[in-house]
Amino acid sequence: MELKELIHPLEVLEVVGNTDVEISGIQSDSRKVEKGFLFVAVRGTTVDGHDYIQSAIGKGAAAIVCEEIPALSDEDIQVSESKPVFIRVKDSADALGKSLSAWYENPSDNLILVGVTGTNGKTTTTVLTTEMLKASGFSAVAAGNIGLNALSALERAADEGTLPDAWVLELSSFQLETTSSLSLDGAALLNVTEDHIDWHGSMARYRAAKERIFRSARVRVLARGDDAVPRFLREGDLTFGEDQPEREGDYGLQGNELVRREAGRLVPLLSEADLLLRGRHNSLNVLVALAL
Repeated sequence: MELKELIHPLEVLEVVGNTDVEISGIQSDSRKVEKGFLFVAVRGTTVDGHDYIQSAIGKGAAAIVCEEIPALSDEDIQVSESKPVFIRVKDSADALGKSLSAWYENPSDNLILVGVTGTNGKTTTTVLTTEMLKASGFSAVAAGNIGLNALSALERAADEGTLPDAWVLELSSFQLETTSSLSLDGAALLNVTEDHIDWHGSMARYRAAKERIFRSARVRVLARGDDAVPRFLREGDLTFGEDQPEREGDYGLQGNELVRREAGRLVPLLSEADLLLRGRHNSLNVLVALAL
């Protein structure tokens, strides 16, 4: 694929070189760069990809996407054929996602994409949602903070030619805080209790990171007991809780029965006694998975 096609979706600030060059792969890890690759220099929390631009060039990178074009001499560029093309962008992490999407022919356009976050219960809910999708006839994969990270899982599936119908991503506050673009068909925020304050700096910043899961989400699933729900709630959202649901489509409990509000009445779904997962917290996880 030509470089100009890969960078077309990006917010490009500057281009140095000819973008008609053919690209043979994309990498953000300089150790895995091969001749003809596009290297995307991403600023991480502990490692800055810009420090490895020269290494990527030495391995034959044909193009570099970065937030700051380095000053390199001819001696620094250890590729005899040609100098790499430099593309300066505002956010290289965002550029990585968009260029990979273009490389794989925008797979998210034909996929169901679901995200789950919360201080507690997100792994269980992610697995439940994935298994429910499979039981409903979809091929589904869980990724993110569970198993393989999302990009590695996508690369593996694409290489094997087995892209699933649905992806269910377990998303931590760390991942959400650094996610620049995420369009979910369904997003669930299970709960927010004090955690990782040493990293985020305050409870407000921790909550703000969690709430990023709702950016561009088509359907949102929220906990009714959360004080922040009223400012989020909009038409089409679904809520869950230990109480009886009052809004159409919402999920909850009536005694020990898991129920959903439909056409002005409570429709029983199943009993807590029938669940193999014990505990009220797991009943709530099941309700979220059903909603998703």
